[in-house]
Amino acid sequence: MALRNVTDEELERRPTMGWQIAERYVGNHVRVLRTDGWNTEQWALIRMVVPSISGIAWLIEYHNGDTDVVPVFTNRNRFAIVNSAHTSHLQGAARD
Repeated sequence: MALRNVTDEELERRPTMGWQIAERYVGNHVRVLRTDGWNTEQWALIRMVVPSISGIAWLIEYHNGDTDVVPVFTNRNRFAIVNSAHTSHLQGAARD
């Protein structure tokens, strides 16, 4: 059996699987890179997975305490993710 990528449509049909994939990244730092050019350039800590109108999302916290809800499985967002064990170089990143 050949390995293949899972499509967004498949994840929507199997929300439990999508939730589990999103949970793997909780506790890591993320930078949202949107395809429309809007980027915060800020690193944020992924606090938890939450439901949203747009589907499965991350609740993220920026270094100043601001929070945001970012849809995980969307064509608008791409992510740069860094394991929190390796974030000493990220200035201003939220930390526990």
